[in-house]
Amino acid sequence: MSSLSRFDPVELDDLRLQNPVSRIFREAGVTLDSRGMCRCPFHGDKTPSCEVKDKILRFRCYGCGERGDVIDAVRAFTGKSFPEAVAHLGGTRPLTPVQRQEVIEQAAQAETEREVENERKRSKARRLFGGGLAIAGTHAAKYLERRGIAVVPRMWGDLRFHPALKYYAGTPEPIGEFPAMLAAIRDVAGTIIGCHRTYLDPIEPMKLSVPGGGPSKKIEGLAENGMIWLSPRGEGSSLITGEGIESTLSGYQMAGELGAPDDAAVIAAISLGNLSGSSVARIPHPVKAKSTIPNGIPDHNRPGMILPDHIDDAVFILVDGDSEAFVTRAHAATAGQRFYDLARRVFLCPAPAGKDHNDVLLQLISEDV
Repeated sequence: MSSLSRFDPVELDDLRLQNPVSRIFREAGVTLDSRGMCRCPFHGDKTPSCEVKDKILRFRCYGCGERGDVIDAVRAFTGKSFPEAVAHLGGTRPLTPVQRQEVIEQAAQAETEREVENERKRSKARRLFGGGLAIAGTHAAKYLERRGIAVVPRMWGDLRFHPALKYYAGTPEPIGEFPAMLAAIRDVAGTIIGCHRTYLDPIEPMKLSVPGGGPSKKIEGLAENGMIWLSPRGEGSSLITGEGIESTLSGYQMAGELGAPDDAAVIAAISLGNLSGSSVARIPHPVKAKSTIPNGIPDHNRPGMILPDHIDDAVFILVDGDSEAFVTRAHAATAGQRFYDLARRVFLCPAPAGKDHNDVLLQLISEDV
């Protein structure tokens, strides 16, 4: 019996309605701005990428992929189990028939508003990606080439280019317009649910140094359970996957060194959290006080990137070494176990400490010159 099945679902919805997600964040010392945005407390955020919305009873980090409701928030902050998190919030209460009906209606309204908002985000992402140009010969292609990534047709996948994309930094007016590499984020059925943007310097083919210090990479729309195809969709029974576009493409170019087949599917998972999916519990961070990391055991009821059925052989997971080590290893372990549980062979492919797989590729290229 799962932890969730021990509780009445309507009583759980009542608990969610009575406990704003924002309160849990504030009690943990997290500052939210007027839009409900904050620096994500789960992955060492430098700029606000986590969104808290009490109206739809959810939080979501667009950087690491951590997301959920108020119960998930308590678990993420404290490492508590599901029943412990429910108790932390005061526990469920018996409801009268009238109260039950009120809760059902309020929860349904929140779900409706959540889906309306999500569809608005998906539609905006589709329009953005649809307005992009073919990547061949563009500033975005030169950006990849500068990073040692050979831009060949098989590796273009769902990448496009926008010559002058507006950059918003939490203000009504954009801070400027810049060239950008666009990437479609698709669900397992192939539907576009989001658009990943890598803003580029207008002169040099490199990532933009954003005025004011904002992130050069942003997401429009949704990302959870999605993926960025960097090879033709529908090909490959094996998979090369990693967190970012550049590292994943670099891993494909080093397929021989990884032992991966040349015809493997190549997919970027967008974030560590979307690569791994959620874990059944979080444990204290070995070094950072008041911080938790996944325990390495996947929660298959809350998956991350969902693979199509034809990828049923080996999964080569690129593990970058330039992010916080304990967090990265915990997510990699969770991802590896998740795909192993789904009857795939799993190979964890770590980069050296302090480097990502693009660094490794560039070093190999320099040694060959």
